Amino acid sequence: MITTPEQYSRFRIAQVRGTCRLLGAGMTQRGMTKRKAADAAGEITGKKYKISELEIAAEDITDFLKENFQ
Repeated sequence: MITTPEQYSRFRIAQVRGTCRLLGAGMTQRGMTKRKAADAAGEITGKKYKISELEIAAEDITDFLKENFQ
C-alpha cells in the first residue's frame, strides 16, 4: 500500500488510472493484463480489486489523486 504521495509519482498513478479505464471498457493494452492493472490499482489505493472492478478502481484512483495531490 502506498502510504504517502511521494512514494508514487503522480504520473504513474495517472497512467494506472488510464489503463484501468481502457481495460475496464474492454480495450487491450500490450504488456498489461487486467490482473496486473487491478494489482497496480490496489497497490495505490490499498484495496483489493477483482478484474471485473477496474472501472471502480479508476474512480478510487481519481479520489486518491484529489486527496493527495492538491
